[in-house]
Amino acid sequence: MVITINFPENARCLLKENQKVDFGVPYLEGKTESKIEIQVAKILDIDPSKIFHYLKKLVGEKITKGETLALKKGLFSTGRVKSEYDGVVQEINHNDGVVVLTTEVGDDKTFDAFFKGKVKKVEKGEIKIETGAVEEYRLSTTTSDFGGSAFYLKNSETSLTSTDVSNNVIVAESVDAFSQVKAEALGARGFVTINKIVDQTEEIEYAQLKNISDMEKIKKHNYPYCLIDKKNSRIVFYK
Repeated sequence: MVITINFPENARCLLKENQKVDFGVPYLEGKTESKIEIQVAKILDIDPSKIFHYLKKLVGEKITKGETLALKKGLFSTGRVKSEYDGVVQEINHNDGVVVLTTEVGDDKTFDAFFKGKVKKVEKGEIKIETGAVEEYRLSTTTSDFGGSAFYLKNSETSLTSTDVSNNVIVAESVDAFSQVKAEALGARGFVTINKIVDQTEEIEYAQLKNISDMEKIKKHNYPYCLIDKKNSRIVFYK
């Protein structure tokens, strides 16, 4: 079977066709993506709910450093907000008048593979990986792309060990606060659950299944590996 891994088109893939790749192998080189908030309404002294009347860029549009993001024309003067970064408009909040840009900052950084298999093909923006059998399920939410060996937590009373958890993705119907803290301390890579984790932190990745009934199918197949694809809101279990 073949799994497609997406990556930013402006990043450089370090993998070659026919190469065998394992978890932790550097597979991508590029800049770290960052979110920048611009207080447009505050800068221009305008009503946040009317921010769209002043914007020159909308969600999804690219903007370059020095380009005008918003403009307020007055009788005697003109207010202007210029971007200090190259980026893309990700969000426009008309409640507080803030525009969020995604931009790449800093020096080039290498990113480690969260998947394993044989590289079948490398194309612009995607890698095709050959694996064993594959099962795919929909997600309702996820923090990012991540993956690894899957550890199936049967219940919250299971005694977790470093061998079970370290660098693995915890798959469970739910995770209580104690098990969550312990799993994070033991080096878990992330969680995949049916029920939303209440005390979700930024230190660890998380994904929630869309369909409750899928958990029984996932447990039945008991595939050893999984990867989470944020772009397509899916989780792939594979051998």
